[in-house]
Amino acid sequence: MTSGTPLPSSGTGKDENHAGMTRRSLLAGSAAATGIALLPATAKPAPPAKMPRLRRGGSIHTMMNWADLEAGSRDRFAWPPFARAHFDIPAFFLRQLAATGIDFVRMTLDQGPWLQARGARLR
Repeated sequence: MTSGTPLPSSGTGKDENHAGMTRRSLLAGSAAATGIALLPATAKPAPPAKMPRLRRGGSIHTMMNWADLEAGSRDRFAWPPFARAHFDIPAFFLRQLAATGIDFVRMTLDQGPWLQARGARLR
C-alpha cells in the first residue's frame, strides 16, 4: 500500500490490527511494567532448609513390593496393607545396614491398596 491509503476497516473506527489498543495505553502499560520491574524486592527469600547429606544408599525391594490379597480373591487387596508379619523389617537388619555405612534406604512399595481403598480406609 502506498502512503496515505487507508487500511481496510470494519467501520468501527478502530484499527483492528491493534485490537483497540492505543499508543497511549501501550506506552502507559510499558511504563508501569518497567517501574514495577525496577522496584526492589521487599520479601527476602527463605534460607534453604537443612537437608541431610545422603551418601550411600541401599534398596529393599521384596519386603513391601507386593501387598497381600484378600483370601480367595485375585484382585482385592487385604486391609490394612502390609500388616502381616512377613512384611516386618527387623530392627537388627536396619542396624546391620547402618553398620555398613548405608545412610538411607529406598523401598519399593505396592501402591495398589491405597488406589483401591475407599471411604473410611482412607482416613
